[in-house]
Amino acid sequence: MWSIIRPATQAPHWHSRVGSNAGAARPILDPSSCSSPMNGHCLCGAVSFTSPDARDIGACHCGYCRRWGGGPMLAVHCGPGVEFTGAQNIAVYASSPWAERAFCKSCGTHLYYKLLATGEYFVPAGAFDSNDFELASQIYVDKKPGYYSFANQTPMLTEQQVVEQFAAQGGEGGA
Repeated sequence: MWSIIRPATQAPHWHSRVGSNAGAARPILDPSSCSSPMNGHCLCGAVSFTSPDARDIGACHCGYCRRWGGGPMLAVHCGPGVEFTGAQNIAVYASSPWAERAFCKSCGTHLYYKLLATGEYFVPAGAFDSNDFELASQIYVDKKPGYYSFANQTPMLTEQQVVEQFAAQGGEGGA
C-alpha cells in the first residue's frame, strides 16, 4: 500500500486492513462505499472539514500517537477525499518521511494523520460533528500502557502482527 521504504525496525502505524486475533483480515473502512459526507471542525472553529461518511474508529496505541495526543489515537480512516476550509490556520508537522500530522494553529486541535504516498487521511473521531461511531479495531496493543483499557471487544493486532500483515500485502514502508 505504501511505497516509502523504511528500516525494518520501524513498523507501520496505520493500516488499511486490520485482522482479528484469529488472523482473518477485514477492512477498517472502504472509503469508496461511503454515502453522504460528514462534517467537523476544530475547537475554535478556524478550521472545518468535510469527509466521506465513515463510522468505524481505529485505535492506535503506538508511542508516536500516544505522545502526540496524550493517549491512543482514535481516528476514522477517511481515505483521500477530505476537504478543509481555513487552510491558513492549519499547521503541518512532518512526523516521518512517510506521514504528516496537522493541527489548528489557533487552538491546537489535532486535525489529521496523513499518509504521503497515498494521500489517505485518518481524522480524530472527536473532531467530527457526529458521535455515531463504533470502535472497530485496535493496533499496537502490545505498546499500550497498563493505565488504560477499552471494554469494547475488537480485533487487536500487536506491532509484530501489523508488520507481518503489512509485509504480506507487499508493503515496503508506511506509518
